[in-house]
Amino acid sequence: MTSCPSLRVSILVTLVSIAIPMTGRAYAATPIPGIDIAEYQHTIDWDKVGNSNVRFIIMRATKGLDYTDAKYAINSVGATTQNIKWTAYHYAVPDRKKGDAVLQANFFVETAGLQPGNILPVLDMESSGGLGRASLEDWTAQWLNRVYHLTGAKGIVYTSPSFWRASLGDSTRFSSHGYKLWIANWFVKKPDVPAGNWSGNGWTFWQWSNCGSVTGITGCVDKDRYAGTQIGRLVTIR
Repeated sequence: MTSCPSLRVSILVTLVSIAIPMTGRAYAATPIPGIDIAEYQHTIDWDKVGNSNVRFIIMRATKGLDYTDAKYAINSVGATTQNIKWTAYHYAVPDRKKGDAVLQANFFVETAGLQPGNILPVLDMESSGGLGRASLEDWTAQWLNRVYHLTGAKGIVYTSPSFWRASLGDSTRFSSHGYKLWIANWFVKKPDVPAGNWSGNGWTFWQWSNCGSVTGITGCVDKDRYAGTQIGRLVTIR
């Protein structure tokens, strides 16, 4: 017996829907959603954020040698209270002065107070401070090495494709040594990943929007994705 095409399609759709039950949170099939925040997000209702689809938060802790984000303390408590995985980032302000990177790393670690279970610490690289490629690469290495020495955790590098290529010569120094990438590349289907697709490892976190909306937060919020299926040992401090 033969069946008409429309009947065959109907049967196929039914079988697929039975074999693959739909759920409200299919995180294993898609990147895990998150956000990054700073003092610019003036009003945050943490109960509402906790009930949203936000599964991780990256928050600014420090900038340069002495600037602490005004909202860091309350943001870290809010995320912890809601059992949302989080970490802190340092906005780098590179300087030619000897030991500058180490001093900035010391300041960040002391202020951030990250603990085992937090997501790995983050270095935000979007300013060269007037340093040339080689000097900026060395500055970055010194900061990351110091944070590793103090915390035992390899930091994540945040950057944009254009900055990494223009200011760091598309260096693979960090990608080839296991440092993970948080790439900023907005409103594209997939991010442009520098350093040879980060030495073939691709992105770990992707800031895909600089102006999204999140329940519980007033105004624009940077939106991010995590490439894995769960935020576990691969990206947390142990």
